[in-house]
Amino acid sequence: MQLTAEALIGQQGERMRYLAKTLLSHNFIHILASDAHRPGTRSPALGPARARAAALLSEAGANALVETNPAAILADQPMAITPPKSIHTRFSRFRW
Repeated sequence: MQLTAEALIGQQGERMRYLAKTLLSHNFIHILASDAHRPGTRSPALGPARARAAALLSEAGANALVETNPAAILADQPMAITPPKSIHTRFSRFRW
């Protein structure tokens, strides 16, 4: 699954930040994407999101999200994916 960098650093709101953090921490995210469509329209925010991913996972985990996994896709190779962990929250903190 691909995650927009802005969601992880809170630029899409607190609910999205919380959901992004939860999905990332439970190994549901495989790619961290900029969602930048063209210059001047949206800031890529990939650097700050990569730093946040490193804090939540590890440097190796963050590198997999922005380098290793995207490179595997471009090379038509399988990604080394850690199985997801079960999520035991109902996100009751937010109204969806």
